[in-house]
Amino acid sequence: MKFFAISTIADSGITGFCFLDTLPGGIGPASYLLSEGESLAEDYDDSASWKLGNAYPGLKKPSLIGNTCQILAFHREVADVVRAHNVGDLEIWPFTLLNHRGRIHSTDYVFVNPIGTIDCLNVEHTRFDRREDGSVFNIDHIVLDKRKLADPLDLFRIREDPTIYVISERLAKAFTEKSFTNIVLTELEVA
Repeated sequence: MKFFAISTIADSGITGFCFLDTLPGGIGPASYLLSEGESLAEDYDDSASWKLGNAYPGLKKPSLIGNTCQILAFHREVADVVRAHNVGDLEIWPFTLLNHRGRIHSTDYVFVNPIGTIDCLNVEHTRFDRREDGSVFNIDHIVLDKRKLADPLDLFRIREDPTIYVISERLAKAFTEKSFTNIVLTELEVA
């Protein structure tokens, strides 16, 4: 089976799609939980919103809103497809997308937060740096370990870097069949 990293930056607003370069509002500092794979259940607020970045004038509403916060911000239709797959523990939180002036642009988007990480790297072939304590950072080239992916989820995070989202070939195919926009995938090596 093939696996792909899904980019949260996507096209960076180049083609006129919405792009977010600030933290979501209404959640406070807990927004980092969305990029780390930790539950937002205790901190989520129904008034959560996210304002379009002033440096990015795009207003077209894509299936995935690119952002600099390493958060999966999907249209509800994409979240429905994700939820229909084997994704393990997953949180989906609605938010209001605000335009550049702070007015409602859409209420059709959600944060998709896969909870936890999995041990899936082939550390012999993956290129990364190590801190003094032995922890991995700055993964330059990802190689997944096929032995660790005997029964993989269709969406998961890498243990060594939870901001990296990986999807299975099954989910990638479902995205393609639905013609979702602004979903940028990079095939990962498996050894």
